Amino acid sequence: MKKIYIYTGIGAWMVFLLIIVIGITTSDSSDNQVVKERRTFQMNEVVTHPISDDHNIAVKVTDARIILDSKTPQTCIMSNCIDDRKPGKYVLSVMMDITNLGNDEYYDSPYSFEIEDNDGKRYGLASRHLGFNSIEILKGESYKAKIVYDVDLPMSQYTMVLKKHWSDTETAISLDNLQKFRPSLCQGTTDCFGGFVKKIVDGDTLDILDVESGEVKRIRLSLVDTPETGERNFENAKDFTAGFCPVDSYVLFDEDDGQTEGSFDRMIGKLLCEGEPINASLLEHELAVIDTRFCGVSEYSSESWAKDYGCN
Repeated sequence: MKKIYIYTGIGAWMVFLLIIVIGITTSDSSDNQVVKERRTFQMNEVVTHPISDDHNIAVKVTDARIILDSKTPQTCIMSNCIDDRKPGKYVLSVMMDITNLGNDEYYDSPYSFEIEDNDGKRYGLASRHLGFNSIEILKGESYKAKIVYDVDLPMSQYTMVLKKHWSDTETAISLDNLQKFRPSLCQGTTDCFGGFVKKIVDGDTLDILDVESGEVKRIRLSLVDTPETGERNFENAKDFTAGFCPVDSYVLFDEDDGQTEGSFDRMIGKLLCEGEPINASLLEHELAVIDTRFCGVSEYSSESWAKDYGCN
């Protein structure tokens, strides 16, 4: 009798484990089915996406852009706004046309759209656009929607994904015409990027993390020359730069159009910290001298700070 109980118990456990295995296998096949049913389109294509068995919407992405110099956008809830966004968190803005193809009203929810980068990381709606009002769209009606996301570095190609919990089909729209807008403080046509200070090498040389490429780049300030190691005021100039553009602070580097060849693997240009050029501040505090050898080629030689200190 005891053996019967033992065998019965073992049999019950085996049945239980079999049910778990079948459940896991079914789950995996279901996930694979969603992946297989993912449909990918390009911008400016009209995409029909099912949101239920008998309800569809048409989506057409008309514009996608990254704004590189939006430093402190606001989070607003019920008309109360606070500045809470860290510098360097750039904005990806997507404009689209949405048409209701069903017989019932469609209540738009921007939370149903996600952004996916090249590494498969997904981003939800930016926090500063929190809201509780949904737009009601009648059958056949269309409207323009704007959805904004905060994206991390390094920036890459992005895809807008209509989330799979709407249906068994996941619809993806590649943002192939993504526009990257130069910061408004950039001049000329050469490289200009926002980033974070990683190291102060000396008064006129710094390491900057480029937020677009994810690379650390060594830069040298254009038209200014600070004391070298062992020279008088070396530490003062280095400390001044560290205070003006602290490590981990957000800065904007604008490459000198006239010195794109660089110097000893360093890019040459103007460094803006809190919107102010440290090139000029070092001269004003007598911690640097103007390097007149490059007045004839530098794009900044006509600026007031360069003229005041020797570029004529």
